[in-house]
Amino acid sequence: MKKVLIVEPHPYHQEILPGFVKYFQDIGYDVDCYIRRECRYSRVFCKMRFKPKVFYYNYKQLGKYLSDCSKYDYVFFSSFEFMGQDFQGKITDFLGFVPNAKHGILGCHHTLTNIKDYDSVGFLDDGRIFSCSGFKYDNCVVPMLAPIYYGAFKDHEKNRKTHFVVVGAITDYSKNHNLLFETAERLIKDKFKNFQITVIGKGKLRIPHDLKRYIKFKGALSFNKMFKYLNNSDFYLPLLDLKLENHLRYLTNCCTGSRNLVLGFKKPCLINDVFAAAYRFDNTNAILYKDNDLYTAMKTALELTQDNYKKLKDNLADLSSKIYKESENNLKKVTEK
Repeated sequence: MKKVLIVEPHPYHQEILPGFVKYFQDIGYDVDCYIRRECRYSRVFCKMRFKPKVFYYNYKQLGKYLSDCSKYDYVFFSSFEFMGQDFQGKITDFLGFVPNAKHGILGCHHTLTNIKDYDSVGFLDDGRIFSCSGFKYDNCVVPMLAPIYYGAFKDHEKNRKTHFVVVGAITDYSKNHNLLFETAERLIKDKFKNFQITVIGKGKLRIPHDLKRYIKFKGALSFNKMFKYLNNSDFYLPLLDLKLENHLRYLTNCCTGSRNLVLGFKKPCLINDVFAAAYRFDNTNAILYKDNDLYTAMKTALELTQDNYKKLKDNLADLSSKIYKESENNLKKVTEK
């Protein structure tokens, strides 16, 4: 059987690994994974039926572990750009060599800024470097390989008490949590109280006292627990803000992980219309709002009937299937050369 080794060089964003594993499994590969030792208890593959074989490594020993990869058809780096303790650059420069897999290496690039600087021996021109979103950047077409599979989950109808979920680090760099607080306060003031918001992520979140009944902060969770909250929710809140300069990267050169979770768990999101267009969301599969009018979007979600909610979810499932198939075909294209 064909074999591939998937390597994640960082001690974070392991949630992308099930998606990459599944693509290779679907096209006939036996999959091994190298994951940082810090993540050995994360249980990221807990919902996969066919789990890969996982090996845990120490940061400074990665080069030793990859010194002979001749039994693999490919080595796939789930992060081609590496942000290490004492190094920033492409993973092959960190290693000092290109692993000797039978047909070479592949990789996913997460932030496309200066992507040409991260190319190595024509990997970009050969289509060996992918991105999660398939954005075009710096006159380069970077094929999409969207990690939107997390395992097998049971679907459910909209909860009687509408449940919103937010996932991601507690930082203004990627989300506007103040917008969430302001919107929740307006909803309560206008007598919309039949909702629950769960916030999951690393960091500290100071929830106003009068909102603690409605907003629950769970902190950083194991993947098993995080997946349960996501699966049991009704809507996803990316909390992207066009007025925050750091968020603008999600329109051009960087894919927000929220997009992958929305597609993977098939939870309609409430999202600004400009960001929605960048990720192929529209009024048929998401609830869009202009500027920062999250209030109107949440009010719409609270009033949505079961039938209309199901239509949103069905359309979102269709989009998810299309993106999955496009990604799989992109991987087939390069591995069948």
